Amino acid sequence: MEGATTTASQSQAQTKKQRQNAQRREALKEVKREREAQQQVAFATHKRELDRARAAEKTAAPKRTGSRFDSLG
Repeated sequence: MEGATTTASQSQAQTKKQRQNAQRREALKEVKREREAQQQVAFATHKRELDRARAAEKTAAPKRTGSRFDSLG
């Protein structure tokens, strides 16, 4: 139980500067979380676009056998 008492007294014993620094760190962490979430959304969108482009390329491109006699038909 002393650990809880020590922690409580430490949070009360913080100076104004320590509280400000803690708030700033929390704000920076939140900004970082938001930025990472936005990056994940952008990456997922980009990946979907690439997959659609690949699928469209596969369906649009005629298959080539590589034979020089294809044109003689």
